Amino acid sequence: MEALTDVPLLLAHALPTLLRGTGYTLLFALSSMVLGLVLGALIAVLRIARVPLLSRLAVLYVSCMRGTPLLVQVFVIYYGLPSVGIRFDPMQWVGLKAQYEHTDEPRQRGVDAVRAQLVFVF
Repeated sequence: MEALTDVPLLLAHALPTLLRGTGYTLLFALSSMVLGLVLGALIAVLRIARVPLLSRLAVLYVSCMRGTPLLVQVFVIYYGLPSVGIRFDPMQWVGLKAQYEHTDEPRQRGVDAVRAQLVFVF
């Protein structure tokens, strides 16, 4: 029964840390959504571009991101890039990885659907 009386004290002590963690979670979620939307739309536009080099680069990017497991990508970002001089703060690489994870596929399917309808109508 002693442990139950310590719960308010434990919560009072842990609450600032929990609130700070909640703030980081919301920051990562919102920034990932916004930047993922922008990056996904850009990649989707590049994939349908009439410039073959840009289209192929976008397809290569999507294939590499989709074709490798998330854990491998995290290891490359966190351990591999610093070996060639590119360094990230741990919070930066978590946000970086979260924001571009398979962001263009839904947009690409939407663009393809609209294009098919326009071809059918005209």
